[in-house]
Amino acid sequence: MRKVCYLLCGVIFSSLLICPSILFAGEEAQPDTVNHVMQEAPRVFVDCPFCDMDYVRREVNFVNYVWDRKNAQVHILVTTQSTGGGGTEFTLYFIGQERFGGMNDTLKYASKESDTMYEVREALVRVFKQGLIQYASRTPVSDYLSINFDREVEPQEIENQWNNWVFRIRMSTFQRGEEATRRGNFSSSLSAERVTHDWKINLRTYGNYEEDRFSFEDDTTISITRSYGGYGLLVRSISDHFSIGISGRMRSSTYSNIDLSMNLYPGVEYNIFPYSESATRELRINYSIGPRYNEYIERTIFGKTSELLWRHNLELALDQTQPWGSMRLSLDYSSFLHDFSKNRFSISGDASIRIFKGFSLNMFGMYSFIHDQVNLPKGEATQEDILLRRRELATGFEYFGRISLEYAFGAISNNIVNPRFGGSGGGFF
Repeated sequence: MRKVCYLLCGVIFSSLLICPSILFAGEEAQPDTVNHVMQEAPRVFVDCPFCDMDYVRREVNFVNYVWDRKNAQVHILVTTQSTGGGGTEFTLYFIGQERFGGMNDTLKYASKESDTMYEVREALVRVFKQGLIQYASRTPVSDYLSINFDREVEPQEIENQWNNWVFRIRMSTFQRGEEATRRGNFSSSLSAERVTHDWKINLRTYGNYEEDRFSFEDDTTISITRSYGGYGLLVRSISDHFSIGISGRMRSSTYSNIDLSMNLYPGVEYNIFPYSESATRELRINYSIGPRYNEYIERTIFGKTSELLWRHNLELALDQTQPWGSMRLSLDYSSFLHDFSKNRFSISGDASIRIFKGFSLNMFGMYSFIHDQVNLPKGEATQEDILLRRRELATGFEYFGRISLEYAFGAISNNIVNPRFGGSGGGFF
């Protein structure tokens, strides 16, 4: 009887393996006009690391997607910028290659801060379709396309009762503990922003409280750090390359030995490229100068309890997003005017570069030469201060770096979506 059961199970299992092969073989034998036409559909490379590609493939299904831009006939480059209303402006560059060489287009979509990820995702897919239709219409796929027009209410001018102001209130807290350690944190912020073509205004206040408790036998150590402050920025657009502004900051920090610090820095900025091209490239030169007043919690290493200082800052920033990848580089120099030896120079950058087919290099690095720590408290830091990071330590430099390599290979085209056991597309919209 047991042998019969084994034999029966074997037959059933073999049938499960054989049947799909028979079904698929039958499907391949049947002529499929649409599948044949899709062989001529445009090959598309979507350069958008935050896109949900499963959703894009499912909704925009009249093109073939490839994973390397060199195999594509249409390269779609997606960049983002924040809008004055708290939303995001998406810029989609459609770059024609091979038989579509010279057929380029740029489309934009701006989301609102209140838009959900679902709404943003739907809107972006609509823009994808609008941009790709010109390429698909020049292939046999056009016989299977239709265009609909959904008429809505006539557009009306809506009065902006907030005069372009956007306000945000944020509060957060966390508690984490074990038998011997506990950590608690509370932070809050309030910001207001107004952005127009001529003016940009940013205002922000914040507060942060963090407490750590460490228990060992009958001894308990408590470490508390507090910080609060505010920031303001006012910028006036002068031309497509030039702008002027003024920034101010107030802060207090137990970690930095700052009881009260206030500064006010007027500045100018010149962009080598027009600001209208900021989605793909920027080369900004920014210079600011102004006073800073400090009151210290403890007497500093220079014997000061308070002082008025003048400081200037020069920044050079390059930002590019192109079909070959993206790159950001920033050089920043600042010093106090009464003593130029008290200065700081920082260089930072990140890049994502496609070296060749399927191979990309990602890098980030930052290095600072630090000689301007006028706020350091007098006296040696205790071992407890160092381990618990309760106060800023003297240093001549700081750095951080990261590098990663990525290589992808395999079939150049795959339009299939399979969300079983978790989606494969990922993304944020």
